[in-house]
Parts: sequence; structure tokens; C-alpha cells
Amino acid sequence: MICLTLQAELDSEGAYMYNAAVALRDTMIELEVAIDSGKDSLSMAAQAGGETVKAHGNLVLSRM
Repeated sequence: MICLTLQAELDSEGAYMYNAAVALRDTMIELEVAIDSGKDSLSMAAQAGGETVKAHGNLVLSRM
């Protein structure tokens, strides 16, 4: 089983995450494998001192 988590907190990260998902899809088609589950992450950004503090966008793959 392969689990997938995609997270892009700010609008500017959306294109990067989309491109990562497309590349992953193309690779998986080539390898003839599939992802059978996914997870939505909790918010990875917070307001502190009047600015947005955020974690980097991430793609997590794990084999179970």
C-alpha cells in the first residue's frame, strides 16, 4: 500500500504541488502502481507577530 499526503498552505504553493502530483501520476502510470489512500493535513500555517509563519509544502509517500 502507498499512502499519499499533499499539502500546499498558501496559494503560491499550489502550482508546485500540482506539478509534483502530475509528475507522480506519470511515474506511477509508467510503473503500473496505484495510490490507494490519502490524507488531508491540518493547517500548517499560523499568524505570529502580524506575519504568516508556515511550514514548507510537502509530499509524503510511505509504503505500508
